[in-house]
Amino acid sequence: MSVIITGLSHKTAPVEIRERLSISKSNIKEALDKLKRYSQLSESLILSTCNRVEIYGVVYNIEEGKKCIEEFLSTYHQIERKEFQDYLYTYTEEQAIRHLFRVSCSLDSLVVGETHIFAQVKQAFKLAQENKNIGPLFIQLFREAFRVAKIVRIQTEIGKNAVSISSVALDLVKDTFGSLEGKKVLIIGAGKMGELTARYFISAGAETVFVANRTYEKAVAVAKQFNGRAIRFMDMFKHMVEVDIVISSTGAPHQIVSKTDVQEIILARQGKPIFFIDIAVPRDIDPEAGRIKGVFLSDIDDLQTVADRNLKERLREAQKAQIIVDQELQGMLVGNSLFEEEMAPTYSACTVGDD
Repeated sequence: MSVIITGLSHKTAPVEIRERLSISKSNIKEALDKLKRYSQLSESLILSTCNRVEIYGVVYNIEEGKKCIEEFLSTYHQIERKEFQDYLYTYTEEQAIRHLFRVSCSLDSLVVGETHIFAQVKQAFKLAQENKNIGPLFIQLFREAFRVAKIVRIQTEIGKNAVSISSVALDLVKDTFGSLEGKKVLIIGAGKMGELTARYFISAGAETVFVANRTYEKAVAVAKQFNGRAIRFMDMFKHMVEVDIVISSTGAPHQIVSKTDVQEIILARQGKPIFFIDIAVPRDIDPEAGRIKGVFLSDIDDLQTVADRNLKERLREAQKAQIIVDQELQGMLVGNSLFEEEMAPTYSACTVGDD
């Protein structure tokens, strides 16, 4: 049995490719069910975030397992393989475990040292376990990954100067406006990212924060924490006319703000500039809107430049963390039989079962 990871990330694929292969949280169970139909994958897990889409598998044959994962991505998203194959990476066995440890410790994140990815990996594990996609091997492996991530947090200061995507977005806005004093902000999406973003912008001096969400009660709950103002999702365009900054981080499977919408907003604002930051993947805002005069539009890939400015400050701690990862990895491999040979069926083709 072999562990395999096939996927793409911010390091290998631009956002326009990542958004086409992303799997929303609401669709994860459906996708996991489809993965279970591939007989070559005895265990499987999906990690889909703003910055990566990765399929983790336990396979009988590495090459056939890789083909199955590529076929799954192609058929599930109805995209030809040739459109995304060049962006994929594949890790197997020891390399795969090292990659999982690095991801869990945020060493492979766009913002090295950020803490959000740890929760995302734990959630991916929980969903796969609840859906009965994983068994003893992945249970052992992911618990080891969580243990190593905690050791890294305790024994290094990798998170001390770390910044989240939300704080990088704040830096990006500051680069344009200088100060947020007196600025009005609209947050679209009341999830953890939206809540964190609201917190950063209020602390930076934003005058008013509006929160819009499809579920109005969630918008109310988030806005209440910051003396902000919850608005109905259908009213967000009306409020875009009066705010200075719009930050969108929904889980919508399609764009929710079109170029035409933005054109109408700019017309109503009489040309007054507005800054859009699209943190979502798939993107919430039509990238063509950035061509409109008076519109500043940045997506999650644009945040990479800002994140890189702070990378040197965390590089030393990241090196310490990598040493811990390597030591724990070797200790685990020596201490158990994860890769002992087992009798397993041999498959010559990628077959999909009916169940």
